[in-house]
Formats: sequence, C-alpha cells, structure tokens
Amino acid sequence: GTRYPAHHRAPEALYRLAQLTLGSGRASADEDARALFGELADHYGRSPWAPQALADRAGIEQRLKLREIDRTLATSVPSALVTLRRLTEAYPSHPLAEQSCWTLATLYEGINRQAQAAATLEKLAATFPSTRYDAWFRAGEIYERRLKDKDKARAAYERVPATSPRYGEARKKLR
Repeated sequence: GTRYPAHHRAPEALYRLAQLTLGSGRASADEDARALFGELADHYGRSPWAPQALADRAGIEQRLKLREIDRTLATSVPSALVTLRRLTEAYPSHPLAEQSCWTLATLYEGINRQAQAAATLEKLAATFPSTRYDAWFRAGEIYERRLKDKDKARAAYERVPATSPRYGEARKKLR
C-alpha cells in the first residue's frame, strides 16, 4: 500500500488511501478498501489509525454480509465478528471499543453464542462505566432468558445504573 512504509505518516496515508478507494466508485472498491484497512491494522498496529481502520473494515464487512471461518470459535461467522473482536481485544479502552463491544455482542447473539455475548456486554459495562448502551440490562436478559442462569442474571440486573432507562425494570426483576 505505501512507497515509504517506515515513514511516521505512512499509517495515515494508508488510511486516507483506503477512504479514497472506498469512495472511488470502482466495482472492487469495497474489497480493495477492506484489504487496505486490514493492511494498516496488520502492519501499523501501534498507530492511532489502527482502531479506526478496524472499525471501518468491520463496517464494510457488515454491509457486504461477509462470512469466514473463525479459528477461535471453529465455525463460520460474520467477518465483522472477527474484526470487532480483534479491535476490542487489541484496543480495549479505545473509544471505538465501546460501540464495537455492543455490535460484537449482537453478532455473538446472531450465531447463538449467548455466553460470549453476555461476557462481551459485561466487558463493555466494566470498561466504559458511563456507556450509553444498556449493557448490564442486556447481559441480565441473556443470562435470564437464554442461559437460564438466575444468579448471573441477578448480578447483572443489580449493576444496572440508576441512569439507565430500564433501571426500574431491572429493579422489578430483582424482587
């Protein structure tokens, strides 16, 4: 992707190239941009551009509904799941990890991996205590309805913050 790979601005240049490629209107624009975002994350993982590149790559993968075999889960999954998991593991406190965790939990639910979905929501709520997402409540619902684990459901409902629009509902579930 770049003529001067060791230059300090190479990650930004690669990111901009991916953006321009995405907007080029070419038939292969999405796949080419996805590859460039991936190259940036692979070669410049310590760059501040890497988390955004992974988020943009996941967006393309979701839009195209791409799937791949996930080595961790040993099954076919949406490609965005693999990319978002990488983002949340490599950059757990980055601001993009907040939305990425929420989306990742949804993707886990979509492939019936409820335990991973709940764990991802707990990670979201613990890492971002002031999150705009209702992570503790949703984790509680997964534990209660899908995993039939009343103790973990109760623990999650107890942690729903008073600022949550579903705080009252969580309190009712604790009775």
